[in-house]
Amino acid sequence: MDLYIAGAGFYPSRIIPVALDLGTDNPKLREDPLYLGSPEPKPQGEEYFAYVDEFVKAMRRRYPHALIHFEDFETERAR
Repeated sequence: MDLYIAGAGFYPSRIIPVALDLGTDNPKLREDPLYLGSPEPKPQGEEYFAYVDEFVKAMRRRYPHALIHFEDFETERAR
């Protein structure tokens, strides 16, 4: 976000950080009662991308001019 604010002049009040919690493949986290994320196994393959696609479509319907920036995708899922 800092890059968009400092480098591109985006207003900080117009940026919404979003985290998609689709689960974890880490069994220790799933069993930890203090873990705040989804304790479900992370979806794989097309099921995973269906969640991402649903999010993008909803954002485009609600905010048609929004810039959607993704980061921290695992190499095998980045496409």
